[in-house]
Amino acid sequence: MLKLKFSFLVLFSALIFSEVEIVEVISEGEGSSIELALDKALVNALSQVNGLSIDSEISNIDSEFQIITKEKTSVSKENTKIEDINIRGYQQEIIKKTNGAIERFEIISSETVEQNLFKIKLKVFIPKFKLLKSGMRKKIAVLGFRPRKDCCFVGSSRLNENTFNEELTSSVSSYLVQSKKFTVLDRGYEDFTNLEQERLKSPDTSSRELAKIGQELVSDFVVVGTINNISLAENTRKLKTIDRSVTTITGNAAVNMRIINVATTQIIYSKVLNLDLDRKFKNIDDVVESTLDLISILSDSIGKKILNEIFPIMVESISGEVLVLGSGGDILRVGESLNLIELGDEILDSYTGESLGRIEKIIGTVKITQVDSGLSYAKVEQLFNKNALINFSKNKFLVKPLISVSNENVVIKKDLLKEDIENSFDDNW
Repeated sequence: MLKLKFSFLVLFSALIFSEVEIVEVISEGEGSSIELALDKALVNALSQVNGLSIDSEISNIDSEFQIITKEKTSVSKENTKIEDINIRGYQQEIIKKTNGAIERFEIISSETVEQNLFKIKLKVFIPKFKLLKSGMRKKIAVLGFRPRKDCCFVGSSRLNENTFNEELTSSVSSYLVQSKKFTVLDRGYEDFTNLEQERLKSPDTSSRELAKIGQELVSDFVVVGTINNISLAENTRKLKTIDRSVTTITGNAAVNMRIINVATTQIIYSKVLNLDLDRKFKNIDDVVESTLDLISILSDSIGKKILNEIFPIMVESISGEVLVLGSGGDILRVGESLNLIELGDEILDSYTGESLGRIEKIIGTVKITQVDSGLSYAKVEQLFNKNALINFSKNKFLVKPLISVSNENVVIKKDLLKEDIENSFDDNW
């Protein structure tokens, strides 16, 4: 069995899609002691920012709580004075009790309302975990593709199915990251990211960093599947008219994939992906290199299926015959031709009333001329109706891969075989 060793991955925590900001809040609290009034004021401040009460974090400051001031005097609930609260050590101890939920606070005013009833007004500085705009996208995690036993061969070499699954999973995730349409969550290297998150619990961690605790994202969708078959083999054909042989690489891949809505466990997309790998490879002498190329072909196909199902590539603007497409990176390639599609009316299912999608009408083809990180540019190759783009509007036009026709595939294969024979003569002349 061949064991593949060709993986590296740069991990970014979900926290890369976020930042910590400090929110200033004015709050008041009343209590039978200065400290109880302080507790309630802090709880009120936290409730304003987080939308919920986490008084359990502050209520831990019970009657046994004591600290020693600079003057070496003991301060507790029974003898706390307003000047004690202004002591830096006292404030730090209270903040520590909140597990970093509060960065600091300032006393604006305090008063004795009546006997045994105190009122305090604070300005509280609270770290708030804020997702950046990129973290607000639909969240997706590629959980993996279960390989069937003895499913994967390159020539006579049986691939390590688990390694193949890991590499394919990583490659599909990378493809989706390039699309910039999803927040892609890592599930393959959680042991490493968990170690980094453990650092947040260190006593040396600043209160601002502690706001990141408990902020791990949960995916909206997961991608799963099964690797049914992967096969590449040499196929040698002997020519009847002359004493020559032509060797070509033939093969196929079959992968069952699903996209599942995490909240409902509903399967929103299911597809058996059958790929014809004939003549995609010049040779398979280097098994590792061939396997890497194979993973790239598979991940591109799977990634495109996912994108076209959830986020098809829309035409964002048009200037003359130049179209700006809402996708870039490694998703599209210069010179690639695509169908240009106009979206029509929405169709509802007669029985369920659910949307079946919008009518798609192919109105021409375009060719990619430039690819940037987030956008691509395409030039119109042909329009079946020259006025089709006159009334352009957002969300009306999109592009999809060209639809192959079976008869055309037969002609292409014959042409490729002819080319193989001609190359064989050239190599041996």
